[in-house]
Amino acid sequence: FDAREQRLFFKIQSIGTKSIPAFMLAYPKTPWVFIHRDPVQVMMSHLKIKGKTEAVCTRSRSAPPSDLVALIKSHDPLAKVKRLSTEDFCAAHLASLCEAAYTAYVDSDGRGRFVDYADLPDALIDDIIPHHFGQSMDEESKRRILKVSGTYSKARTVGKTWQEDSKTKDETARPEIRAASTKYLLPVWEKIKRLS
Repeated sequence: FDAREQRLFFKIQSIGTKSIPAFMLAYPKTPWVFIHRDPVQVMMSHLKIKGKTEAVCTRSRSAPPSDLVALIKSHDPLAKVKRLSTEDFCAAHLASLCEAAYTAYVDSDGRGRFVDYADLPDALIDDIIPHHFGQSMDEESKRRILKVSGTYSKARTVGKTWQEDSKTKDETARPEIRAASTKYLLPVWEKIKRLS
């Protein structure tokens, strides 16, 4: 804790996307960003192991929220939601988060921005922090961002170095992941990407 700090940044897990409207009500002048990534790469982050059925993106399978059910039914009115493949359910769940982000963006009066994962950390340094968040970027700030971006944020041990994995995820994606991603995630991701 540093008593001199005047700004606070929150990094919220993906499921928090559905709460963006509540954050906008609580903090009506606060800018926010939604970081998006190529759908196949996101799916591979969740479903690296073939046959894994207990990924974060499938946690709501036993009681899926109404927006997720509606999204699935919009693609296939006869779909049995609880019987979807793991890949389809995961892709639909992730698409529902992207749809929530898109809706929040439309309602944000310019407070929301989309940032492509592939553009990090440069987009933060060159655009988001100085222009969207309105904070000056000195050399020390840039150095700290670059240092932090080189650390794996989800590691269970401190200081694990982050390794770029986009190419590996693309190359090792199973056909089921590609098909589910194309069916559910790709349409909303393309809308978001155009606004990045």
